[in-house]
Amino acid sequence: MKETILLSTFFIFSSLLFSQNITDSLTIKLEEFLNDKEFIGLGIGIVNEEGLVYSKSFGFLDEKNKIPYTVNTLQPIASISKTLIGVSLMKAQELGKLDLDDAINKYLPFPIINPYYPNEKITIRQLAMHTSTLKEPEYLYSYIFKEALPPLHLDLQDKKIKRQAKNDVKERNSNSTAESDRVSLVAFIKERFHPTGKFYKKKNFVKAIPGSEYYYSNEGAALAAYILEQATGTNFIEFTKKHILDPLEMKNSSWDHKSLQDKEDLNRAKLYYFGQEIPRFENITYPDGLFVTSISDFSKYMVAMINGYNAQNNILLSESYTEMMTKLKESDEEGIFWEVDTKYKGYVGFSGKDMGIMTIAHFFKKEKMGVIIFSNTSHTKGLDQEFINLLFILKRYCEKVSAVETEG
Repeated sequence: MKETILLSTFFIFSSLLFSQNITDSLTIKLEEFLNDKEFIGLGIGIVNEEGLVYSKSFGFLDEKNKIPYTVNTLQPIASISKTLIGVSLMKAQELGKLDLDDAINKYLPFPIINPYYPNEKITIRQLAMHTSTLKEPEYLYSYIFKEALPPLHLDLQDKKIKRQAKNDVKERNSNSTAESDRVSLVAFIKERFHPTGKFYKKKNFVKAIPGSEYYYSNEGAALAAYILEQATGTNFIEFTKKHILDPLEMKNSSWDHKSLQDKEDLNRAKLYYFGQEIPRFENITYPDGLFVTSISDFSKYMVAMINGYNAQNNILLSESYTEMMTKLKESDEEGIFWEVDTKYKGYVGFSGKDMGIMTIAHFFKKEKMGVIIFSNTSHTKGLDQEFINLLFILKRYCEKVSAVETEG
């Protein structure tokens, strides 16, 4: 009996020591990998079913003042924000406020109809799966800048990047909306997708039967959030706070909406586009990409998602998670605002990219572990691929830890 206890203790101790060695080697590998990269600031988190098991940060949230980027640094997370629309839709369906297969026109004050197929209804599920046939006619007009973007191309050496920066700045400055011309989300959508709108064109729709073809639409995602408001009678920000943020105690997370005049938050990351700091911006279609959070706060959300996927009730019922994170057919790109086994097999997650923002939040189904990567840097040479390389470094760590725990 005594020998059995000693042997068990030895194996447990050996397993813990091996896991620590794996963690130490990850830190060394990350430091080596990021040594010559162009990220201004970067936060990394790894979660399992219980919580945040590894975190590390690099660089600065404010390069000029040398303020370090930490796991508590706040920043917008771009399109990962859409996953909160997905969770909210599932909660509204649980509450009996809507059905994902409802026609969107059931909830709109004006009809949206694909002019190529006027007798075919567009559903909420199609918005969530990006098969609604809505395109992006004037998406740049969604942006509102605190100040005009500066000429970011002047000091760039690479000719291709320099040309891209010059063109991007010109396009964004000329096609953004002034604060004085801000309109509501529903008014913005109407201008693009209703025949009376000043930006309406037939080509704002994919020439396909709704539900039959994938076309990623930020405006379609924002429209889904508006429909949720109409169905529930609750403001989208308030709905997510009540049903997601408060239950998960995500006390430092929020939606960036009408905040350009707010006092500057010293814990909020500056954003670096083509390697240079840019002014604050918002989107009229904010639910599609302007959720502001940190590695530490968002880890709580990811834990809930992992457990929900693995048939545990939490902020949603397990069957809602199954519906949300399952594709209708293998060829589909997404479930309900969640990518499932698309770019990489065996994962569920989402990624995001915008000016000065690059983000990834994935969990691996087999390992029951997730990875969060936030950076306040975008659009420098080779950075996209380096971001993917970083994801796979972290994925290999998850595989090793999972193998150790399985053997233990």
